[in-house]
Amino acid sequence: KNGGIEKGLKAVLDENARVAKFGFTATELERAKQNFGSDVERRLKEKDKTSSQTLAMEYMYDFVGDETSMGIDSYARFVKAELPGITLEEVNALPKTLLTKENRAVIVMAPEKEKATLPTQAQLLAWIDYTPENLTAYVDEVVSKSLLTSLPKSGKITAEKPLPEINATELTLSNGVKVVLKPTDFKNDEILFTGYSFGGTALYDDFNTARFTNNLVSQGGVADFSSTQLRKYLTGKVVNVSTFINETAEGLSGSFAPKDAETAFQLMHARLTLPRKDEAVIQGFLTNLKDEFEQNQATPNPQNVFRDTLTAVMGGYHPRRMPVKPSDVDKINVQKAYQIYRERFANASDFTYFFVGNFKVEELKPLLEKYLGSLPSQKKKEAYTDLHIRPLEGQVSKSVFRGIEQKASAQFIYSGALPYTPENAINLTAIKEILNIKLVEEIREKESGVYFIGASASAFKLPEPRYTLAISYGTSPGRVEELATKTLDLLEHLKITGPSQTDVDKFKMESKRQLELQLKDNQYWMNHLVTSHQYGQSPQEILQQMKRIDQVSKESVQSLAKKVLGSNCVKAFLLPESKQ
Repeated sequence: KNGGIEKGLKAVLDENARVAKFGFTATELERAKQNFGSDVERRLKEKDKTSSQTLAMEYMYDFVGDETSMGIDSYARFVKAELPGITLEEVNALPKTLLTKENRAVIVMAPEKEKATLPTQAQLLAWIDYTPENLTAYVDEVVSKSLLTSLPKSGKITAEKPLPEINATELTLSNGVKVVLKPTDFKNDEILFTGYSFGGTALYDDFNTARFTNNLVSQGGVADFSSTQLRKYLTGKVVNVSTFINETAEGLSGSFAPKDAETAFQLMHARLTLPRKDEAVIQGFLTNLKDEFEQNQATPNPQNVFRDTLTAVMGGYHPRRMPVKPSDVDKINVQKAYQIYRERFANASDFTYFFVGNFKVEELKPLLEKYLGSLPSQKKKEAYTDLHIRPLEGQVSKSVFRGIEQKASAQFIYSGALPYTPENAINLTAIKEILNIKLVEEIREKESGVYFIGASASAFKLPEPRYTLAISYGTSPGRVEELATKTLDLLEHLKITGPSQTDVDKFKMESKRQLELQLKDNQYWMNHLVTSHQYGQSPQEILQQMKRIDQVSKESVQSLAKKVLGSNCVKAFLLPESKQ
């Protein structure tokens, strides 16, 4: 915006000068110590779960840099011994030597179209040469209150169902909440959780307000805590709790360390029942949001325009798939947003929660009863809402001419109806991975004509059983059509002759190796449990995955390729404006 560069630069210089003059506060330093110490403590707890890649990177820096690889045990002992001794005087002495006029550089980055309005070197030097005036010391508001001042009566566990095949337990609480617990030892200091209910923004005609509801309400914090106060309150704790409201569902997700379990549950309860409204924060959020969309509209990023075009086409130009305009922000009804938020989380009985990680079921039960069992309940269920948003059918070709850089991108997206079965899902994955092998061999290596190339695919059951299969690549504008022909020929070859046995074997070997790793990953189990529940499938199906991989054959891949590489295809190209 006009004057924004000067204003922003001077705001940074003001804060630098404030720190140099007054220093940090004792409470700020204490929080920094707590966060740093907590991070090191967590790394120490996970030392026997550290990935090979992390260790390799540490050793690499040891050889190519000036750092010495101490190992986490020695490092943790060092931090424990030295961190408490760091004084406020030592910390506050640093800004005076680090923030000087002799060691700074100013770099301004802006869109090419704004080049004529950018400040000159002389203007920049004049701006940074000014001396901040009337500075006052920062006052750190220390948070001492509790997250929840009162709590409704705890609920009770009314049913318990073991799921021994996957080492899990399903609980039902007295307010109707369902909970699936899967304890693991994959990580020592990690518990993941997700809770969801069908509903989402699809239930509201005022889509413009509904789609921004979660982000808007989340800005204000919870209960009596602003977002800043909440961050301070969580100092030294490993707790992450976020709400979501997407098109078809609403819920909570996040993670926490076992030692911080009660804080995490308190924050879950507060997020669901005590959204905080802060008018100043809301107006700031709306102003920044509109500025962002105005900037995108004034100086559109070619890749963003290309993405928006594909989203619109794949959504059949439905209003809910069209790009956001700056004027849409003006139509957001703040009061309605808070109403939507409260409605989406008003009925606990419609929610199912999943917990995966290092915990004991018996230790988690009292927290479930106290913080989830006490949530308000209306004892009714909402179903998945189908808005009937589908891609355009048939052969669709779109060319987007944006930007001046001599680069081009292409995407071919196949989609259509496909029964959602384990066999179809694994064979679709096989098609994707085999295509990745061939695309790299034939297009990237033999033709040497792409910056990147790859395939992606997904099969889903809701709102109806369908699939998408996409191939994308980046190249020079002069080769985009030539490589499009070669890529489409490669797809046709897969349909007509099928894959080679060598490529099928590569897929099966790599998939088995990946599955072995995934079955020891908390996030993989979380994704599987949630998706299985949403699709009404048995979570035990995961135990058949190795057998499904073994059943993939040349014939099964070719058979599905003939179905999915069909007549419904969007061919989209991003080209520089000079090619129009």
